[in-house]
Amino acid sequence: MLKDTRVQYNIRAFRTHLRLPENWGVTTFEPKDFSGLAHLEGASDAMHTLETTLLNAVPHAIAYANLLSVYDVLNAMFKAALLKANPQIGLRPPEVAFAVAGFGDACRAYAYEVLRAHAQKHPLPVWQVVYDDWLLQTKVTATVPYTYTHEGTGWQVFITHTVYGRRGLFVKTPENEYDVEDTSISCPAEAWMGRLLTQVNQLIEGALI
Repeated sequence: MLKDTRVQYNIRAFRTHLRLPENWGVTTFEPKDFSGLAHLEGASDAMHTLETTLLNAVPHAIAYANLLSVYDVLNAMFKAALLKANPQIGLRPPEVAFAVAGFGDACRAYAYEVLRAHAQKHPLPVWQVVYDDWLLQTKVTATVPYTYTHEGTGWQVFITHTVYGRRGLFVKTPENEYDVEDTSISCPAEAWMGRLLTQVNQLIEGALI
């Protein structure tokens, strides 16, 4: 069983710490195949239209009792707008499904924290804190390792994923275990999705009555 206590590094610091090659990381074990992938270049107009459509759909006043219903409507609108924009983006059907599910899951995570805080008469949660925690909870470590020999020592290297794709490495050496963040081949839409979710949920927070 994998231990829960791991030394955390970003990929650059880890390479320096253990004297690894400059290009060592996720792609050492799983090179990314860029063929057939979605492309954000040239899709800016379609994505801007999607953003505007969704942001304009957020009600100006939202009762706490209606919060989950509002999110259900927004999630359905996000799916419809994404499908309309997708000819310019080029997502595959499973990727569209993952994007829609991720949008809904992140929003529901925030909604539950908002409703809990409201019921307990506590201050509203901070969206970014909830989002970061939700993203961390989607992190999964592969169960089958790659083997790697470094300076005569055998390592086990496991790829880690979040909802946005490959996120880094869990490296197990005879002396230590390391949780290494490597976002070099993470989903190019991650920043866009994070920004859109932030804008939507900030509007919702301001509309609560």
